[in-house]
Amino acid sequence: MGNYWDEVKGDARVSESTDAGKILVPLNATLIKRAKVSAQWCWWIAGISAVNIFLGHFQVPVRFSVGLFFADIVYAIGHASGPVLTYVALAVDAVALSAFAVLADHAKRLRVWASSAAIVIMSIDTLLLVWLAGFQGIGAVVIHLVCIYFLFVGMQSARVYRQRLAAGDA
Repeated sequence: MGNYWDEVKGDARVSESTDAGKILVPLNATLIKRAKVSAQWCWWIAGISAVNIFLGHFQVPVRFSVGLFFADIVYAIGHASGPVLTYVALAVDAVALSAFAVLADHAKRLRVWASSAAIVIMSIDTLLLVWLAGFQGIGAVVIHLVCIYFLFVGMQSARVYRQRLAAGDA
């Protein structure tokens, strides 16, 4: 295949005309940018989850919807079970959030598996939120779905860029 672009339109190039008309194809720089912005969503999710745990520890009645609901549940169970289990819950949450941050780092390097894993984790977290919070958590569910959408866009962009790299079109 080679370089077959004939003109640039914004953040996409128009390939040669086909029977159906002109086809817009995103530039590689656009694909890389989308994938890296998606990785930043992972960083924000991990960071806001840590803030939620901090707020829960000091019994502040405010929580952010973007964070992982799993981390809040683990901490709440540990906190209700006593001081020793509170620290165990903090350790479990620290491991979970660190793992999410590692996924963010790998997603930033355009690794599709990391974006896929982040999507799976957020999807499971959303299902857990629906199951435990029900209709009261509908706002958080919508925000979780927006996060999943942007993680998916980043995963698709990284996948397309990797395919172009393998084909020699990058």
